[in-house]
Amino acid sequence: MRTSWNENHAALRGTAAAEPVFSHTNHGVDFFLFPLTVPRLSGAEDRLNVVAPAPLLADFPLTPGRQVEVAGEVRTFNNR
Repeated sequence: MRTSWNENHAALRGTAAAEPVFSHTNHGVDFFLFPLTVPRLSGAEDRLNVVAPAPLLADFPLTPGRQVEVAGEVRTFNNR
């Protein structure tokens, strides 16, 4: 049942699998990409790419193996 026009929310808890690397700049803000491994109940792991703004990473530096929780939106784009 649809209750709102914007229900695109995601919350993930997992382990940073690598150091963040530069992805792109938008409106003067640099964004970085890092893979997040998220365990399933079955024991398998999903590896998801997370894009985060540089100011956020400055406040919460990431290193591989660090446990993190992220909240945001699921986005797709055409990579040409």
